[in-house]
Amino acid sequence: MWLILLLSGFIGCGFGQSRIGFLDYVRPLSIRREEDPNGALGKLPVLDFLGLVTRHGYPAEQHQVITTDGYRLRLHRVPGSPRSPPGLGKPVIFIHHGILASSDAWILAGPDRDLVYILADAGYDVWLANARGNTYSRSHVHLSPDHDPEFWKFSIHEIALYDASRAIDFILERTSQQSLIITAHSMGTTVTMILLSSRPEYNAKIRLAIFMGGVGSWKHPRNFIKLIKENGQLVQSVIRALQITEFLPQTEATGELLNATCRDGSPFQHLCTSLTQFFVGYDPDLLDTKLLAKAYSYLPAGVSAQTLTHNYQNIKAGKLQLYDHGPVGNIEHYGQNTPPLYNLENIVIPVVLIYGNGDTIASPEDSLDLANRLRYARAEIVPHDGFNHFDFLWAKDVKRLLQDRIMQLIESAEKYGSFSVL
Repeated sequence: MWLILLLSGFIGCGFGQSRIGFLDYVRPLSIRREEDPNGALGKLPVLDFLGLVTRHGYPAEQHQVITTDGYRLRLHRVPGSPRSPPGLGKPVIFIHHGILASSDAWILAGPDRDLVYILADAGYDVWLANARGNTYSRSHVHLSPDHDPEFWKFSIHEIALYDASRAIDFILERTSQQSLIITAHSMGTTVTMILLSSRPEYNAKIRLAIFMGGVGSWKHPRNFIKLIKENGQLVQSVIRALQITEFLPQTEATGELLNATCRDGSPFQHLCTSLTQFFVGYDPDLLDTKLLAKAYSYLPAGVSAQTLTHNYQNIKAGKLQLYDHGPVGNIEHYGQNTPPLYNLENIVIPVVLIYGNGDTIASPEDSLDLANRLRYARAEIVPHDGFNHFDFLWAKDVKRLLQDRIMQLIESAEKYGSFSVL
């Protein structure tokens, strides 16, 4: 899958100030309803977020917000369900995706398994993030993502300080709520920690954080992360040499390649599933091959090369730190030769960190280490041997193993107070 992802990544990567020939950014044909025409020959039609949700009879909304530095973000909302119609005063849940993902990742399995639908059925007002640069937030008031390299000059830091903060403020204002609960996966957990440590006033706006596969410590890397830690400098050299600004956007070519490789009946499916599990952890018992192929029509959803670099820097350092601009740049930005660490002591809300013992992105050891470094946190293992990084989203038995427990935590926090979950 690493070779597949690299190939598909370069089919659409942003180079310098423009795109070159066959590398043009061609998105899949996005449709709202399944009965819509499929369009031109060769197009890979995919339902957009609103189409994916409304096909199941759930209401869905799309909202645009603009950050203080000009990025246009799309927030998605599921304000109710057939069992719990939309209404004022519902508790708000904000869900943040991981790296190379979008809000679509949370709604691909359907109402019986996806956390979004389960929350909506239980009476919650569910909002979903889309970080700058992904499929839904690839826009700016002045800059073109295809022609202005400046568009892509952002890392996890900017996603946290500008995107997440703007989204939270908009959601609270729109719903007339004082605070919300955040659930996040993978890099979404990193974004949450950076926001709360850098802008402590947001602790008053988030009353509970539930992390799935939390990423903030890299002392015990496994498989893919270990490979990145030891060899990531080579990838960084390629990114610099080719002046890559955008990496792995959602494109027609990427979707067709991954879907054809991973779908049921493909002679390459075993290669797809084996290499996927090398990246995220080996768990064949919970692997839904049909859903995995569907997911690869929506993922990867794009990321800036600088965000990848920031992730690599953290993995290499083994700790959560600000972006490393090099000695000269660090003095200019921070007044010191090395990037400072994020102050996790500033996070004063309760955090439940749920981890899987088969996760190779957020290893059990690093999950426990992260929980120990947060002031009010508790780590909790998913009760399945081999539970991996993708299982948080798409495991066959994800409702019983994970979603039911998340619902218990949220309901306890709502009934007895947020700190009751610790």
